[in-house]
Amino acid sequence: MDLLKSRLFIKDLNYDLETVRYLLDYNRLKETAQIIERILDNIDSFRADHLDDGLNNIFSHDFWNNKLPATMSFAQMHAYISKYAHSKSPLVEEDLNKIEYRSFVKNVFAWADENIPKIRHAAKSPIYKKIERKLLCLIGIIAGLSLVIISGSMFLTKDWGLKGDFYRGEKFGKYLYSGYKKTINFSSSLEMNLKLPNDNFSDRWTGYLLTPKAGEYRISAYGDDGVKVFIDSKLLITGTWYGGESSKKIFLTQGSHKIMLEHFQIGGPSALKLYWVMAGGKKEIIPAKYLRH
Repeated sequence: MDLLKSRLFIKDLNYDLETVRYLLDYNRLKETAQIIERILDNIDSFRADHLDDGLNNIFSHDFWNNKLPATMSFAQMHAYISKYAHSKSPLVEEDLNKIEYRSFVKNVFAWADENIPKIRHAAKSPIYKKIERKLLCLIGIIAGLSLVIISGSMFLTKDWGLKGDFYRGEKFGKYLYSGYKKTINFSSSLEMNLKLPNDNFSDRWTGYLLTPKAGEYRISAYGDDGVKVFIDSKLLITGTWYGGESSKKIFLTQGSHKIMLEHFQIGGPSALKLYWVMAGGKKEIIPAKYLRH
């Protein structure tokens, strides 16, 4: 295969097709006939030059015969287009309409959409094709591994975090809706739940705190406007700080402990954050892997 000729054929074909589309958009039907004639001549010539390399079937006359008026063959359509492309008659557009020329042009577009990628692939060098196959294989492997990792991660982390129930009013009045969050680290009501109003709401977060080892833990809560923290159903922290923080030490055995936070927001800025310090560790937002709902 002459790779350069194939690439030039694709380039010219794309240019001619775009020109035809432009002219049809402005209803300049007659001006497209000469371009379609050139397209058909080039396709037949290309096909004749590639009888032995697997591309000779890209323009089957039988295929086109099924898409033409019942009384017309492809060869006749080609001949009509060549005739009208050079006609000086003022009735050329009427003649083109009689042979259902617009419908034929649409089929030319459809043919190009289907076959240009095949010709473009055939016009690639053997080395390029080999590299492309290896890259596609590598991309497939990476995509497969990524899917496995993402699916595994979603499965393993689906229960991480706490469940939040939201209410209208600062004292858990009318129930609104529920949601789940991996960590309690909110600087605004929007971060808690997109549906929440900015003011006059309360929220209750429930689940389990997993402690990796027995020992003394310092639990801290930052709440605006107020928050309570219960561990194993016992009140640990309470306060109304309007943007303040409080902390308490508690001895916890290794394992799972019930945890509940109650928070309310009256007006102004809203925030809720839950920290801990393990023995020998540093203060941090309690990570999602230590919370379960």
